[in-house]
Amino acid sequence: MRPIELFNHDVNQSDPTRFERWTDYRNQITSFIDDHTDGHVFSHLLVVGAGNCDDLDLSYLMRKFKKITLMDIDLEAMQKGLKTYHLDEKDIELIQKEFTGFDESGFFESLIDDLFQIDDGDKLIEYLNQKVKRALHVPIFKSHHQPYDFILVSPIYTQLVFHQIQNVSNELSFITH
Repeated sequence: MRPIELFNHDVNQSDPTRFERWTDYRNQITSFIDDHTDGHVFSHLLVVGAGNCDDLDLSYLMRKFKKITLMDIDLEAMQKGLKTYHLDEKDIELIQKEFTGFDESGFFESLIDDLFQIDDGDKLIEYLNQKVKRALHVPIFKSHHQPYDFILVSPIYTQLVFHQIQNVSNELSFITH
């Protein structure tokens, strides 16, 4: 596994209670989609950063869209999400893809070591801004050209970066809890 794939896999497997705990959030996402689709059924949905699908009601989405494509670097997590709803890959298309730019830009290569060299919050913000800017310059959909009626993007960057910093925050002297 590539570093970003391994990291995402670990994050996706880190909390077995997340599906249950995210019920309210999942309902909010469902309401958001419903509010922005005016009760219509659409042809094709792309979910970028699907992970375990803990924040998605796949049963609802199956009624709302004729075709659904889930995209994530962690294929096992997407397969787990399908099983939660008693679905399989003939019901929903799965595409394993790294689309954050983190892998190609080397985002995580020295992140932890670099974090321990930073001694205040402003420097941390500047450091992370620079890392994200480099990652955002990586063309992520250069080989994927397909029309979609609706694209739903999970809060990928914040989830990945937040968890990484949270894991080391107890050891960073300038962060108070």
